[in-house]
Amino acid sequence: MTVQKKYPLKKAVVALAYALTALSVTGCGDIGNQTGTVFTTYEKADPQVLVNQAGIKVTYTGLGKGSDSAKAMNLTIENRSGEDVWVYLADSSVNGYMVANKINVEIPDGKTAKTNAVFDAETMKNCGIDTIADIEFSIVAVSADGGGTLVKTKPMTVKTSAAAGYTYSYDESGVTLYDQNSVKIVAQKVMTDESGSQSVAIYTRNDTDSAIYVSPLIYRFEGTESDMQFGAYVNPGKHSVDLITFFEPVEKLSEMSLCFMVTDTEGEEEIGMSRLYTLSVDENGALQTVQVTDPNEGLPPMN
Repeated sequence: MTVQKKYPLKKAVVALAYALTALSVTGCGDIGNQTGTVFTTYEKADPQVLVNQAGIKVTYTGLGKGSDSAKAMNLTIENRSGEDVWVYLADSSVNGYMVANKINVEIPDGKTAKTNAVFDAETMKNCGIDTIADIEFSIVAVSADGGGTLVKTKPMTVKTSAAAGYTYSYDESGVTLYDQNSVKIVAQKVMTDESGSQSVAIYTRNDTDSAIYVSPLIYRFEGTESDMQFGAYVNPGKHSVDLITFFEPVEKLSEMSLCFMVTDTEGEEEIGMSRLYTLSVDENGALQTVQVTDPNEGLPPMN
């Protein structure tokens, strides 16, 4: 392909975005509550040991709910490793949708933490998740002094009481921008938050056997190349709904042009690239195709 990449995908940027899906901070227990958020248990589970190696033991004890309706996994983490450690959950998904979690807790040697892996409430809402049937993730424990990784598990799954009768469904409505190489990308709709600022919901399905990263290659909104942020990291066999958001609030979108690139998570191997779609937005936020062009031709004139 001969497209001049106006917004080149850098390996470091991809790696940083990948890491940020796993890392945030919350914690409580013997080492103290780091956020002040209180979670009440709404589904108590028989203790399930998820990992017990290198002196790190992580046990799942049920599901919690915060005062802001955020949902979380309740975990007990014991550190008998001989050194202070940081523990977090990587690559988390809920009911097949990629959903970041907030847990990144430092545990001194010899201490036990009762903590919560809190799922991003906005993503849960955008994916239409009200009931948690299953959660997939990997557990990572690293030395707090930068000495290296003590534990890094393969992906594991926790099933809740809802799993047996749960019907998995995924909304793929909207304008399909790309459907090749076992990857599908759909521009779903324009959404307006409580402050009146708008964003664009992008759905991705990854039917490949490897994790992928989706990023904008060419874009324009309301006639300008507005400062925006977007990046979708999607595990094999998973789905995602991620938002194009703007650094400066946008109150009314009526037209946009979008072209996406699909790569491996290192940003080194190109899997595919969409056509350049110009879309209109109606008063309800629904999208319609105005024009489809070759990205090599550059951005078309705005109507």
